[in-house]
Amino acid sequence: MRRLFTPILAGALTLGFAAQVAAEPVTPKEAKKLLFKGPKISVQVLSPEGVAPEIMAQVEAIAASLTKPEIIDTWEKMGFSLAYYGAIAIKPDRPVNPANSMTMSNNLHSPQAAANAAARACNALPGPDCVVVALITPKRFKPRDFTLSQAATDGFRENWGKPDAPQYLAFSPSSGTWLIAKGAGADAVALERCNEKAVEGGGTADCQIAIAEE
Repeated sequence: MRRLFTPILAGALTLGFAAQVAAEPVTPKEAKKLLFKGPKISVQVLSPEGVAPEIMAQVEAIAASLTKPEIIDTWEKMGFSLAYYGAIAIKPDRPVNPANSMTMSNNLHSPQAAANAAARACNALPGPDCVVVALITPKRFKPRDFTLSQAATDGFRENWGKPDAPQYLAFSPSSGTWLIAKGAGADAVALERCNEKAVEGGGTADCQIAIAEE
């Protein structure tokens, strides 16, 4: 765990989170270079303004616990696996409590999407506006122009076929939804099925193509 303050998230934390901007799809070769490898995560504690030191001490203790083997084992036995990208948001006016003052997002496609999701869920709780106090990222994370959730990253590395037919990976910027489709017309199929999956999960039909091999 480490303390972190980035210029990009500094603006987001102050002004509210903007929607992830659509970008041109990358090639499989580019994706392999840009996507992180391995399942290990890092929890990076932010330094938002206006949060009392004693509250941040609670955040740091929670963040440190998330990468302990015994905590990971307990969660996995419950069928839950902590994965990048995620974030922790809190109500800054009270002790940190998952019941009424803290939310955590998991397995989103970027740090910004994770922060958005955690803040949105936290702001649904009674009380003042929430602040994002930690990010869950891949081990040795550094900002990159292209990211996907741990699930989508693993899915791409394990399921991307030989370049003998068109294939596409679609993803929802606002949720953890993703889908790979192959064959003629697979770009339209990937978008349609991804949007259906996103909506079924309570999200938005905002899927776009992330990786394309035509």
